[in-house]
Amino acid sequence: MRRGASATTTLRHSDNTNGQRRKRLFAFKPVSNEAGGSETKYSWRQFYTPHPAAEVFRKMTTDDQLRKLAQDIEANGLRLPIQVRRVLGDTTDYVIDGISRLDAMEKELGWQIVNAKGNWAGKMSTSRGTTVHHMGSYTHERIVAEVTSYNEHRRHLNQSQRGIAAAELAELLTSYLSDNKKLPHPAHRPSTGITEAVKQTAKKMNVGVATVHRARTVLKHAAAKIEAIKSGKLSVAKADDFYVNPSR
Repeated sequence: MRRGASATTTLRHSDNTNGQRRKRLFAFKPVSNEAGGSETKYSWRQFYTPHPAAEVFRKMTTDDQLRKLAQDIEANGLRLPIQVRRVLGDTTDYVIDGISRLDAMEKELGWQIVNAKGNWAGKMSTSRGTTVHHMGSYTHERIVAEVTSYNEHRRHLNQSQRGIAAAELAELLTSYLSDNKKLPHPAHRPSTGITEAVKQTAKKMNVGVATVHRARTVLKHAAAKIEAIKSGKLSVAKADDFYVNPSR
């Protein structure tokens, strides 16, 4: 073989070797679905709806608390199952407990926890254990009662935070009462509207009825103050005073 041809063959072989090395170097493996590496990422919120009562408490979760929750889940797994309910005459699947846990896995950890059909996937796959409790034949009133029971002792809330939560829950109870008068489970339904609803939610949240009524005033007339109350930076009393005496 001619010397020039031999050199050309050597160069081509070297080029091929380098090309293969570059391919190996940059041929990353797809990230697992648990880390959100699928081509199309689906959110659990596309298939499940946070119940309004559960949102009352979810909105009290700070960004820092969500990050810490994500770290705990990554280190120790999901300690408590997600609670999902379906209401009579409604095909919506409501998440009534575990919204922050789902957001922590999806937003903070980047895990893919549902597939294209809305089935739980990855760490949330039911084949890995009882990660989701799904029950039906509920009323919204019954869900409000259950949501309150999940959160009344779990969260370290001050009196004003409890008051604003109780006020929002009382409003929800009253609205559901007017919409679903003929549905069963009367034990979970206030008998005399907002007055009884306030008494029920105040008792559940371990806060005074007067505080709940003041919180209702804030909800109606000083909505801009609600976020500060939920974050623990402002009391219901001060927010109510600001509405009554805005010049103070």
